[in-house]
Amino acid sequence: MAVGYLQAAREDEQAPAVFYVDNHLRPYTGQEVVRRGWRMQDKRVVPGASDYYVHDQDGRPVLRKDVPSNGPLTQFLTPIAKLLRLALGPTQKIVLAFDRAGAYPEQLAELREEGFEFVTYERRPFPVLHTSAFDGTAELDGETVAIHDARINLGRGRGRVRRIAIRAVAHRCDARSMEAGERVQARRGALGHQPARWAYDRAVPAGDHHPQPRASAARQSAAHREGARGGCSPRVGADLRE
Repeated sequence: MAVGYLQAAREDEQAPAVFYVDNHLRPYTGQEVVRRGWRMQDKRVVPGASDYYVHDQDGRPVLRKDVPSNGPLTQFLTPIAKLLRLALGPTQKIVLAFDRAGAYPEQLAELREEGFEFVTYERRPFPVLHTSAFDGTAELDGETVAIHDARINLGRGRGRVRRIAIRAVAHRCDARSMEAGERVQARRGALGHQPARWAYDRAVPAGDHHPQPRASAARQSAAHREGARGGCSPRVGADLRE
């Protein structure tokens, strides 16, 4: 079955093959001694083994890897990507989508250097963007959203990646619009094609935007005060609307 899903992903060599990668700890309730790991559902460390799941763009399972050592996501992203490349061939574009557990500069730089594209969330700390920074628009599920498209530096000579921040378009910054205006900041490794519903490549050209400097605590506080007066400084880290 997984072979059929991989073949379907390879049907159009011009379009990227998109895969979701995530890990979850499977708790163990027996009497044997096993390693412990963090289980998000319980918000605590419990005995068990981690399962790494890979799904295609339509949510169909492609593979599962069990890891009794409960290693971090960064330990397995590149090996999983190389395994997918082995199955799909060297010319197939591959996009990995994963959460903040894999969004470390070293990991992002490694995926980029290996020729893989990716979509992820930006880890804190990050600057608060004013509404004036969102100078582009696109359609998402029939809703107009504002976009800030820039390139940011990974630091320590690792080069740059693209960051796309998305927020709802609101006329007033009241409690409702603040909730609806939560934005997503996503990093990606290459500037080629990505799924339009994530990176809006077909709606927003990649311009030479300069990354903004990291905001100080005083500037962030001022931005939130301005939001209360109508400027809207929504939180970062809303759902990516997969």
